[in-house]
Amino acid sequence: MIIELCKRGHADRVVLGHDTHVRSDSITREQRQADPSRATWHYTYLSEEVLPRLYDAGVPQKDIDQMLIDNPRRVFTQHEPY
Repeated sequence: MIIELCKRGHADRVVLGHDTHVRSDSITREQRQADPSRATWHYTYLSEEVLPRLYDAGVPQKDIDQMLIDNPRRVFTQHEPY
């Protein structure tokens, strides 16, 4: 999905997050082990799994920087009136 959003010119609307519910108490250990997407998640997942896939798919460095640096900066520095 991220690759397609970048292809369509929407990298300026994406912030790559690193959260997961895989460690939630709401699922059992057996459920975590049965779901490969949960079993493979780890704290370096974004840098070791997601970013290489984006690079391999030809997502430009400027889009990756936008999603990892520029967009979060914009989100966290906006000051909305209450």
